[in-house]
Amino acid sequence: MEIAANCILPLLNLAILLLERQRAAQVRDFERNGGFSEHFSGVRKRAFSGSR
Repeated sequence: MEIAANCILPLLNLAILLLERQRAAQVRDFERNGGFSEHFSGVRKRAFSGSR
């Protein structure tokens, strides 16, 4: 049991590291491009102005 736990610990640490990197990348993307609402607000504005 102890051997299995020692084998799993590095995998858990790797998973945590990768999740932290993913979260940091998502924060950077949100800061640069805005979120879901901002994106679709721009799409609606362009569609509305193009229909006239």
